[in-house]
Amino acid sequence: MNFEIFPLENDTAAFPCLIKDTAMSKVWFKQDDKFFLPKACLNFEFFSPYIYANPLHCNLTYLYIRLLRDDLKEYTYAARLTGMVYTLVPAMNSILLSVKGYNDKQHIILKKIMEKMVTFEIDDKRFEIIKEA
Repeated sequence: MNFEIFPLENDTAAFPCLIKDTAMSKVWFKQDDKFFLPKACLNFEFFSPYIYANPLHCNLTYLYIRLLRDDLKEYTYAARLTGMVYTLVPAMNSILLSVKGYNDKQHIILKKIMEKMVTFEIDDKRFEIIKEA
């Protein structure tokens, strides 16, 4: 693991600063000036007008997220033991993905989650179990 801490800037801001603002993203930065840990929190919001368009879409989104998280459990278990956590939850007209932990390995788990979101195929047996839960 890479636990390199960048030197503390002289004018460290008390609150996160917006360092990039585009139509597709916003990037905020706040250097850890209390614990000096190389951690980051990445948040993504995937918008879709269909998520809460009707009760069917709402339930399908909920099932998709439950099945996806179930499928990722084995892969993310080791990462969780090292303090890396992710959340994937439905929101109003979007799906929220958050990855938190040491920043040197976040790109690996983020890439795996994103690939799985795009290529995910539902296992019929797991679907039957989770839809009844």
